[in-house]
Order: sequence, then structure tokens, then C-alpha cells
Amino acid sequence: MVLAFLAIASFARAAVFYVAPAGSDTGDGSESRPFATLMRAQGAASAGDTVLLRGGTYTLTNLHITADDGLYVYVNDFTKPGVAYLAYEGETPVFDFSQVRPTARRITAFFIRTNDLVFRGFHVVGVQVVIRTGEATNTQSENFRIRNGSRNRLERLVLRDGMGIGVYIINTSADNLILNCDAYNNAGLDSLSMGNVDGFGSHTTVGGTGNVFRGCRAWLNSDDGFDLINCAAPVLIDHCWAAFSGYRNAALQSGGDGNGFKAGGYGRNGSTLPVVIPRHVVRSSLAIHNRASGFYANHHPGGLDFWQNTAYRNATNFNFLNVLADNLTDVPGYGHSIKNNLSHAPRSGAVAQLDAAACAVAANTFTLPLTVTDADFLFTTTDTTALRAALSAPRGADGSLPELRLLRLRAGSQLVDRGVDLALPFYRTAPDLGCFELTPFEDWIGARQSGVVDPARLGETADPDADGVANLLEYFAGSDPLVPDAPAPITLKASEAGGIHLTVRRQKLAAGISHRVEHSINLATWSVSAVELAVEQDLASHVLLGAEIPLSLAAGFWRLRVSRLSP
Repeated sequence: MVLAFLAIASFARAAVFYVAPAGSDTGDGSESRPFATLMRAQGAASAGDTVLLRGGTYTLTNLHITADDGLYVYVNDFTKPGVAYLAYEGETPVFDFSQVRPTARRITAFFIRTNDLVFRGFHVVGVQVVIRTGEATNTQSENFRIRNGSRNRLERLVLRDGMGIGVYIINTSADNLILNCDAYNNAGLDSLSMGNVDGFGSHTTVGGTGNVFRGCRAWLNSDDGFDLINCAAPVLIDHCWAAFSGYRNAALQSGGDGNGFKAGGYGRNGSTLPVVIPRHVVRSSLAIHNRASGFYANHHPGGLDFWQNTAYRNATNFNFLNVLADNLTDVPGYGHSIKNNLSHAPRSGAVAQLDAAACAVAANTFTLPLTVTDADFLFTTTDTTALRAALSAPRGADGSLPELRLLRLRAGSQLVDRGVDLALPFYRTAPDLGCFELTPFEDWIGARQSGVVDPARLGETADPDADGVANLLEYFAGSDPLVPDAPAPITLKASEAGGIHLTVRRQKLAAGISHRVEHSINLATWSVSAVELAVEQDLASHVLLGAEIPLSLAAGFWRLRVSRLSP
């Protein structure tokens, strides 16, 4: 007798659950019967599942508090790993915590103490501080707290108009990525909490390595923009902006410390230091009109890396203050790597507390024999309202930082190609100084309009020759932006096969941009076409890309979309 066993493999499919402001936790989490709360969705979800958050306002109250440890209350307490909490496509969920007001407790709106979560595309507003001066010695609240949670990703979140720290990473939390998030208009209740409300902070123990802040903005937070005090593991801050830190409102009334990037330190109080002093990296970042320093070493007992940053109109643009191993004795900065940084128009001083001989210093505006002027840039202003408007401009559709004219180098500026190679991407022969590398398009359009700074002539969408082809399209096609009737970068002609032949013209030197063909049947809704472009002619300065569109698919309208690539 032969016994045969048939093994049937069972593969669980990832599930999708829905949460909506008008949902109910007695629902099943389907699109037609969504849940009302994130905690109900967490209970239903498993690793690999997705929770989609419908747009609208979610009003939280004390009834939504999940946990109370005697010091903090936690409203949303995430303990289940591997789940993605994403805004529904095209909608904006807003979680309003202004009515969460427990007695004598700190408040955390989103508490992450697990791994591999994703949060994307929603707003958190109104997080409160309820403990007043005289009721405690210190207090704070947080929009997001990550404690002993690793490999989490916070992306395209807006943390605003409250009293809590935007993102607060502590303990052994490691390898978390905070990407393209904004924290603004957050100020403490009074002097007890005003000095604790930072935009973003990492304060991990030695095991909390690999945390990254990238593409994030912090403005009008009452303490610091980015804060790494008491952090025992290296952190990377990359392509971030910090502005108007240390002010508690748009009237610029003073709040807490007011540094844009507080890049280390342990309190200069004689406390025990980590065995290995972490070397944090702050690079390609922008600090504007912070109440104190734009970039600050904050009594760090070792070296930090400050690379290709731009500081403008801070009280002190760069402050490299260190402390000796006793964590008590302040000394000018030592051990730092300070390269390709740009300082312009500080309100008090360009640089402070730098022992240049004890640091690796190269190619900074404050160490080179040059004088930075407004003429080096496309646009500068001292008007604080205009500065805030520029820095808070809407992000790109992909969440990337907005394109600024503010403090971007002008083609021909003395700051172009003046840096040293840091093994980071750059254009032309050497890195530029500061956080904004001159792009190939800016170089091209600037060379054709030497001395022009008017955005009506230099911008991507500008059309100075009034021929209906914007500058960026002229660049793509290799036509002259000052000569009317440029050849269209896309043409459609009847083909011998009975369909339509599409041709796209691209100049070979057009770098740093992307293109795609889009189709519409009504000129209102456009979608990316499945048309595959191939090189049909390789000319000296151009290539002609083409594709055949069958007559059955050709009806409607076609266009070429060209856009700049994010840094």
C-alpha cells in the first residue's frame, strides 16, 4: 500500500482596511463600512496589510486615549509591526488633537513602539500641553514619538498648529526614515514647555543608529528646528530646512533656544558622556532667520560634519562651540569637518567659536577670500513675511521640497564651482557652495540671459519670447528661449501604417529633467500614456524619439510633460 500526501500551500494575501471620519468601529473596515479609528484598524490588520485613511477631519478627545503610564497618555499606541497607514489617494486626512486634554499628563498623539510601520500623507494638528508652570519642573508633548521602534518610515506628514514636538525619536530606535515631513507653528503653553517644542529630534541611546531626516522642513517652532542633544548614536540630517526657530508666533515673539540645527551636545553639565562620541552629519540644508544660530554644535564633545549648508539672516549663521571631555568647559570648535558652507547676511555674526586649525575646514564662504553679496543669488529679501511664504510654499506632487528662487545661485556667481569634492552629486567641474547646486537648466537659461534675474524671464514656466514654448521646454528641445516660433518639442503626423506617428525632440545636454507623454480625451483629465518612445535619429546635438500610435488609440489629445528632477 502506498500512502500519498498532497501538501497544499496556503498564501495569505495582504488585506486593505479603510478608516474614515464618519466610519464606525463596529464596521468591518471595508471601503463601504470603514472603521472610525486607527486603533480599531490596527486591531484588524496584520503585518503586510495597508490601512487607507479617507480625507476629512478626525476629532480626537480624551475618550480616545489608549494608554496612561502615569507620566504620558498615548492616544494612538502602535504595537503591531509591518502595517502601512496611508492617506487615500487624492485626499487629506486631518487628525485634530485639540480636545485631548487629560489632567497632569504629557500627551503623545502617535506612539510607535514597534517596527516596519509606514505613515504617509496626513496632517496632525492641535496637540496640546496641559501642564502649566509651577505644576512640574519640565514638560512636553509630541505629535510622533518613536521609542524602541526601528525601520519605520514617516513620509509627507504635516505636524502643525499645536504645542507638541513634531517627531521625537528615543531609546534604541534605529534606522527610521523621516522623509519630506513638515513641522510648523508649534509652541509650548508657557515658559515651562516653550523651550521643549522642536520640529524634529533624535535622542537615542548608543543602539539607536541609522536614523535619517531627509527633505524635512521646520519653521516657527518655539524651541529648535532640529535637535540632536543627548543623542548617543550618529544621525544624518540631509536636505532639510529650518526657519524662524525660537519664536512662538508669526509676530516673532521670543520662545525657547531658537537654533535651526542643534547638532549634538550633552548639556554641558558634567554628566557622563557616551564611550564613543557620535559624529552627526548635517548636509545640504538651509537655515533662515532662526532666533539664535542657524547651525550649532551645542557644546558637542567631539567632531561633527557640516557640509554644503546655507545660512541666511540667523543671529549667528554658524556656531561651532565644543566642550572638553569634562562636559563642563566650553572651547572653540575642534574636530569638525566644515566644507562647502555658505553664510550670507547674518543678523549678528557669520561664524562663531571656530578653531579652524583643529578642524578640517575647506571651501566655506567664511574661510575663502571672497565677499558674498546679494548679486550672487537669484533672489534675496529681508522681509520676514516674504521669507516665510517662500519657505512654506507647497511641496511637489511627490512630496519633494518646493523649487525656490530664494538663495539659489545665479549663473555666473562667484560661488559656483568653488567647493571641494565630498563624494556627493554635483554639476559641472566642482560642487557649488551652499545647499543649492546650480542645475543644468539654470546654467543654460542663465548663460542665454546674462545678468538677468527677473523670474518672468528665467523661470521654468516663463516664456520671454512669447512663442508659447516655456523655458524648460525650450531647454528640453534645444531651441532658443529668446527667438519666437521655436520648433515644438512634440509633433504628431499621420503615418503610412494608418495611425499617428509621434516624435519628440530632445537636446543631448538637457540633464536633470524627466519627460513623459500624456494622453487625454477631454483636455481636463490627463494620464500617462503607455507609448514607448525609442531613439529614431541620433543627431549631433539632439536625438529624435518616436513612437507609432495605432489609429484605434490615437483619438484625443497628446502632450509632452517635462519636469525637473528632485535633488
